[in-house]
Amino acid sequence: SYFDGILVDEDGFALRRVRVGMVGVLTDSLSYKGELDITDGTNNFSDLYLKWDTLKYGSFVAGNQRVAQNLSAMTGSLSQLFMERPLPVTSFSLARRLAISQDFYLKQFGIHGVLFNKDPNNDAGKFGASVRVITNPVRNDNGIAHLGFSLVREKMDQDARYSTRPESHVTDIRLVDTGNYSDVDHRNIAGVELAGAWGSNTIRSELFASRWERSESRDNDFFGAYIEFGKLLTGQEYRYRDGKFLRPWIERGTMAWEVALRASWVDLNDGDIRGGEQRNLAFALNWYPLPKLRALLNLVYYDAKRDTGDENGWIAQARIQLNW
Repeated sequence: SYFDGILVDEDGFALRRVRVGMVGVLTDSLSYKGELDITDGTNNFSDLYLKWDTLKYGSFVAGNQRVAQNLSAMTGSLSQLFMERPLPVTSFSLARRLAISQDFYLKQFGIHGVLFNKDPNNDAGKFGASVRVITNPVRNDNGIAHLGFSLVREKMDQDARYSTRPESHVTDIRLVDTGNYSDVDHRNIAGVELAGAWGSNTIRSELFASRWERSESRDNDFFGAYIEFGKLLTGQEYRYRDGKFLRPWIERGTMAWEVALRASWVDLNDGDIRGGEQRNLAFALNWYPLPKLRALLNLVYYDAKRDTGDENGWIAQARIQLNW
């Protein structure tokens, strides 16, 4: 439900994700995953890859997969604190791509590199590369500290555009939007990650910078950041593996309650590009009645500064997630 401004008539219901697939093991070191997203009826590929695990050199993956990038984008939708990812993540992150990748994780260090091609779902992009490096300066029974850095560089063969929904997916309205630009040769996206978890508490924050390299030596820089806090009121602990957070483990016969706060910001103004600037504050209340079932309630306040007119207001939204 949307309460203000140009979003006021956008109230509605939607199936956010409907995914079906399978995973399997071919040999001791070779596995596969195939998953289709049938939410909009077009049977888009989600994950579709072969994975070769080695004890010494990490994992090699070939197929449609996530591009190595920021902490939030690499954390699955079932493990997010909020219904939608924060403003700068949805603005700057790439979708899955046809790619080959290598990742390698030790107890306190990890690196993930990807060479990628187009998105087979919409023929977006051309080719590029990404790398993400993470370290855990603290990792013990009391908690974990996470530091990370990612860099993505992509050669463009279509119009470049940055925009984002207001951390709500029922509406298609983007309060901040650069519009399409056909003269962008490359885009670069850098991210810095700082996060941690101790017992039933977690904090996650990231800072983003993106540069468009345009023809005739014109460049544009865009920025964003977010910070979020989460707490499991029923005492379960946050889990972490291979550079990303996982949803808490809920034992059979028990349930969990979780609360979270988030502040996010994105600035899509630079030079001749006036995409706007937006700040959000959000609160989440999540209930886990069963290990594979979660109900989410989000309240979001948004404030968008735009050359076409400022927008601010409130969004209330709820979701049921089921996975098996």
